[in-house]
Amino acid sequence: CEAFDNPGDGIRVQDSSGVRLFNNLVHSNGGRGIAIVGQGSGSPDAEVIHNTVARNGERGLTVGTTAAASPRAYVRNNILFENGVPSLPHLRVITNPRSDLGYDGDSNLVHPPNYD
Repeated sequence: CEAFDNPGDGIRVQDSSGVRLFNNLVHSNGGRGIAIVGQGSGSPDAEVIHNTVARNGERGLTVGTTAAASPRAYVRNNILFENGVPSLPHLRVITNPRSDLGYDGDSNLVHPPNYD
């Protein structure tokens, strides 16, 4: 899929468990490229694999919110390129509440290399 030119997030998974995002091109959106978030139950066990996320307004990828954790995300082999403001994280995993529990992220190309 290609998600582009949206005023908000390119792809937003909210309060849904076990979602797999695979091989998408997400670019030129006003908010985050990909948001794995929630207000109630969160979005646990998400898989974000082989996506290209570029030039979005806020950041490339966010896992979790301050309202609900989205633990056990599997984030592999993604390209996050020139998203948001260079001083802000392009890849962010919220730690309060604990979306970082069980987080498995590796082999992602993040440019500029700014992540949290």
